Parts: sequence; C-alpha cells; structure tokens
Amino acid sequence: ANNPATAKTAIDFTIRTISSPAPRYFPREILARRGSLEQGHFVARAILKEDPAGARRIELIIILGALTAFGALSIDMYLPALPSIARGFGVPIGSSEHTLASFFLGFAAGQAFFGPLADRFGRKPPLYFGLFLYLVMCAGCALSSSIEMLMVARFVQAVGACAGGVVARACVRDIFGPEETPRVFAYMMLVLAVAPLIAPFLGG
Repeated sequence: ANNPATAKTAIDFTIRTISSPAPRYFPREILARRGSLEQGHFVARAILKEDPAGARRIELIIILGALTAFGALSIDMYLPALPSIARGFGVPIGSSEHTLASFFLGFAAGQAFFGPLADRFGRKPPLYFGLFLYLVMCAGCALSSSIEMLMVARFVQAVGACAGGVVARACVRDIFGPEETPRVFAYMMLVLAVAPLIAPFLGG
C-alpha cells in the first residue's frame, strides 16, 4: 500500500472515490475506510511522484481556493449595488440590506446541508448541484420583481454558494496528509483573500 505501482493508478483511485458514494473502488488491503489518513498519505505521495515540480498541486490549490471564494464574491460584489436596489424597488435602504442578511442565513444553513451530502454521495455530485443552484439563483436575483422575491432568491443562492467551500475543504482532507493540510489551507486562504479586494470593483 505504501508503494503504489504508478502514480496514475493512485490518482484514478482518488477521482473515483471523490465521485462515487461508496468505497468499493479502493481495495481493502490498500484503504481501511474512505477518507482515512492512509488514503490521504497514499494520494499525496502519488501526486508528488507524478508532479515533482508542483505545478498540478498549485493548480489544484487555486481551484479549491476559487471554490471557497463564491461566498465572499457574492457578498462583497453585492454591497455597492444596495442603494441602487433600494431605488429600483422603491423601498428603504434598510429593506435592501435584508437581502444581505438572507444571504448570510442561507450560507450558514447550506453548510449543514452539503456536508453530509458530500460524505454520503461523494464530492462531485453535491458540488455540481450547488454550482447549478447558484447559477440558477443568479438569474432569479436578476429577474426578481420585488424585494421579497430577491430576499428568497438570495437565500437559495447562498445555499448553493456554500457547496464550493464545503466540498473544497473536504477534498483537502481527502487528498493531503495531516502534515500538509494546514499549509494547503493557508494557501487557499491567500486565494480567498483576493476575492474581497476585487469584488467591490466588479460589483460597482
């Protein structure tokens, strides 16, 4: 188990585990259970063996960091538009701020929803569902005809947005060992920190 035949075999195992609800793709003599520390060590060694320069690892960290940035982008990009939203719907500025509060509520509730789903059905199906829900609700926000409809759309949008962060953190646990996980999380936070800096310019 500590000496895989090829790095490609290890990465294929990982892809199948992330996308499959059951651990049947992993031989019992290699992995005791899905998501175990043995799995993380096994895959991390395989990635290092296949990609000694670290290019694929950097690409993976950037992608995972971008997935976690959906929430920050959806909040900070939205802030400059609050006065325009209030004027457009003919409501006080406080009412438009309620749409931001509904987003926070949805983002908090969605994490409790997508966490168990990612463990039960694998990483990819909940991620795809969350991204699809997020995109549909972006259109719903744009087509809202009242401030109440916008509040509901923002709540559901936040539920979809949190899927990226939940699944990205779970993938870090799956792929990297305990020694490397804190470093990877730190790199992801660097990517995440860029989102609040550029979001107001994009939204404004």
